[in-house]
Amino acid sequence: MKAIITIILAVMSFVTAQALSYRYSFSATPISEALLTISKDHPELEISFIYKELDNYTTSAIIDTEDPYEALRQTIGFNPVSIIRKDNEFFMEALQHGLYIYRGRVLDPEMKPVEAATVMLLMPSDSAVVTYGITDEAGRFAIPCDHRGVIAKASCVGFMTTLRKCGSLTVGDIVLPRLPIQLKSVSVEGNNAVMHSDRSVYIPTSRQKKSAQTAQDLIGRMAIPQLKIGSEIVTNSNQPVALYIDYVPASESDLSGMRTDDVKRVEYYDYPADPRFQGNPHVINFIMQQYEYGGYVKGIGYENFVSSRQLNGYAKLQYKKMTYDWAGGVFSMNDKHGYEEMDETYRLPQSDGTVKTIERSSRVDEAKKRWDSYWTSIKAMYRSDKVTLSNMISANFDRAPREYLSGSVTYTPAEYATTDYTSLKSSRVNSLIYSGYWYITLPHGNSLTFNPSYAYTHTCQQSVYDENGLSPFINNARDNSHQANGTLTFVHSFGRGGTLRALCQGRFLQNSTTYSGTSDTSDRARTFRLGPGVSYSYNNDHVSTNVEGGLHWDRSVYGSITENSTAPWTKVSLQYSPDTRHSATVSLDYSKSIPASSFRSANVVQANPLMSYTGNPSLVPYNSFLLDANYTYIRSNRLNLSAFGWAWIVDNRYVYDYEATATGVIRTIKQPMGNYTQWHYGIMASSRLLDNSLQLGSAMYMSQAHNGAPYNWTKSNFVVTLSAYYYLGNWYFGGTYCPTMSAADGCMVGDWMKNKSVYTMQIGWSNDNWNLRFFTRNFLRHNTYQTRGEMDSPYYSTTRYQYSASNAGFFQISATYTFSFGKKVKRADEAYQATGASTGILK
Repeated sequence: MKAIITIILAVMSFVTAQALSYRYSFSATPISEALLTISKDHPELEISFIYKELDNYTTSAIIDTEDPYEALRQTIGFNPVSIIRKDNEFFMEALQHGLYIYRGRVLDPEMKPVEAATVMLLMPSDSAVVTYGITDEAGRFAIPCDHRGVIAKASCVGFMTTLRKCGSLTVGDIVLPRLPIQLKSVSVEGNNAVMHSDRSVYIPTSRQKKSAQTAQDLIGRMAIPQLKIGSEIVTNSNQPVALYIDYVPASESDLSGMRTDDVKRVEYYDYPADPRFQGNPHVINFIMQQYEYGGYVKGIGYENFVSSRQLNGYAKLQYKKMTYDWAGGVFSMNDKHGYEEMDETYRLPQSDGTVKTIERSSRVDEAKKRWDSYWTSIKAMYRSDKVTLSNMISANFDRAPREYLSGSVTYTPAEYATTDYTSLKSSRVNSLIYSGYWYITLPHGNSLTFNPSYAYTHTCQQSVYDENGLSPFINNARDNSHQANGTLTFVHSFGRGGTLRALCQGRFLQNSTTYSGTSDTSDRARTFRLGPGVSYSYNNDHVSTNVEGGLHWDRSVYGSITENSTAPWTKVSLQYSPDTRHSATVSLDYSKSIPASSFRSANVVQANPLMSYTGNPSLVPYNSFLLDANYTYIRSNRLNLSAFGWAWIVDNRYVYDYEATATGVIRTIKQPMGNYTQWHYGIMASSRLLDNSLQLGSAMYMSQAHNGAPYNWTKSNFVVTLSAYYYLGNWYFGGTYCPTMSAADGCMVGDWMKNKSVYTMQIGWSNDNWNLRFFTRNFLRHNTYQTRGEMDSPYYSTTRYQYSASNAGFFQISATYTFSFGKKVKRADEAYQATGASTGILK
């Protein structure tokens, strides 16, 4: 371990000395201030400029180069400033001089700023051009001039040129009407989707932004071909996607509080080299409209009629470089339709060599579940050109005071008498969470990132299962969990030569669990993980590569058992983009998992007269291999598609296994068992028609899986899904259809799940502040039956029938309202609902 760390430090020291990189991210920064920052970081350069002249211009450039002249040129952008180079000396001079400064803004008909518009000052006598200026991202211009009474001429591609007589130095707002032929001549095809070697850039249309209630809703409407939208955003290979807003980590709750009208573009990355993405393999980054000061308030509410309702609120206040967020919400559910029924088969070997087969069927006559949840969070963030510091504290309070089931249980043959049963459960979970994100840009192309987090969770569970004629099965549990995580990353950029990243991951989890009832015992488990690693990324105009590797050192302490293990991990990816329409990616991941504390309990819990379950304190990490390939083609805004395939292999796995005695079955966890392999391939396509008013989408894919011992089966399923959105003025309509589909329930179990078909419809109306929507799922269906799960093993088999209120005649009304105040506040990085530490209670 010491040798590895020494090598990493030596490599970092070597690469730091090899190149001087210029890596900056400015945000509405005066050019004079930006030049002063570069000059201080690079004293080897001699930069000369006049503050007074350059203070009128701002820059929002993102710079990553090792050429000093290129860095200065990118800093200036379109502003009328000249650069003269003599060896290592650079002379910066504003091309415009004058006694007076004309100031104003250029806006579009929706009163939004027009960036990079040209504003010329003309002589009123002969319309001769005196001087000119370029608007910044806020649409502002400030043009020095020696003459009074000039005429301002504002122009931009896609807008009608507009003239304004300048009676004073304050020109005011110049509104540019849109050209009637703008969409037909441009078709937005060249800009709405662009493929690069390291990322894909998608620009949402105004209709998509206006009709979306949340950021996840917006992603679904944009039909990004590499992504699949369900309960969460994942890749086509079902891999999780890290979510960022302006390069700062976010969550799904962050995205629900976003004002979607402020989204300028959405970037999708596979294995990005940017250090701000913390080495996540798949990333979505929302680039937002920026503001100067002020804030906004947003409320969003859902009413599901049958079972639940939810109300969330978000507020933001930004002043200078500080941003403060508050968020909170309440969720309430009273569900009478969510439950599970089971048909079980027990095959019990007897002392005389025979096998007794007992069929047990449980049916539900009445179900009631009440669940209330409250959460709140506060976030404070400081952001400058070189430093981003974000810290958030969140609290969650979940209450499930009553989960009641009653019904009948039938045994065949009559080993036990047919009887009625009742099941009563309750739970309480309280969590306190801290999460941070610290990013610092260092000189010479270096940066440092640290993201600490801590969560404390207190969990109480009570359950009573009672069959007439038998003693009740009482199982209660209390758990206190502490979980801390942190990753420290150092990055050095070679500029065009690539990026080197060195990191160290740390994790600590402690569970203290007490059981009472049918079993009175206690568990105490601690898990440590330390993972040093290093990666190298390189990209040019067409190729992007990434190679990562490291070690995971794990130490698990469960009661009196202590285990240590060391395992390598590696990720390799290659992305090729020959032009802005095509992109192909292939990657390979290898890692080892840490068994959850809840799987390692030696406690034995009695579930019913024939079934008990326990864990396995001796579990060790299993091997996981993932091979992923994706090809994306953007023909135009009228057509894009993605062909994808992936394979997942699990070796040395642990699984639920069932051991039988003459009187019952105990579910335990065994390792190693037979390998698990799952593969998935298909194609996804979308098209826009009728001047982008109609959007159609479809996905076709084959899913297959092989589940080795003790289940020993191979199954497959072919699926075709359809979706459509139509926009008409302020109104929008949508619908989706997914046929009956089947899939494996994971590598640890033997269940094959078959879901019923699902169809949805929605109709909504939106303007700049309100978004009202009516949504329905399976509106012609009256049966709440949703999923059938089948599992077969030598001593125990089961068929599960899952029912849900959301599967039959589900109706929902939702509404969002947003209003802003102040001037140009950046609406992003909201506080969000966080999750607590994972519990150690046996599952």
